[in-house]
Amino acid sequence: MMLELQEWGCHNINFVTPEHVVPQILAALPHAIDAGLCLPIVYNTSAYDSLDSLELMDGVVDIYMPDVKVWSRERGRRYLRMPGYADVMRAALAYDLGLRRLDRRSLASGFALAEG
Repeated sequence: MMLELQEWGCHNINFVTPEHVVPQILAALPHAIDAGLCLPIVYNTSAYDSLDSLELMDGVVDIYMPDVKVWSRERGRRYLRMPGYADVMRAALAYDLGLRRLDRRSLASGFALAEG
């Protein structure tokens, strides 16, 4: 599917809220890259990510795109019924996933496109 998206002209592979499928992503990506995938990988998330998953994705993800829901424990409790959301989210935001490069068109670039 990643290669098909690349053939269609997509600018990136955008995994949305992928926390629960990180092992499958990591198993599939080497095969896709060997077959010619050269698009940037976007980790599009609710920012409620385990540091273990982020560590596994370190060096794999080109863009970490967290969608922060609330900033405080009180609002997490009130609006999400998750008082611990803010603590988990802040730890995830503090984790640096690296790359973030732009090509000559100001699009995120990864893999073989990094020089382009």
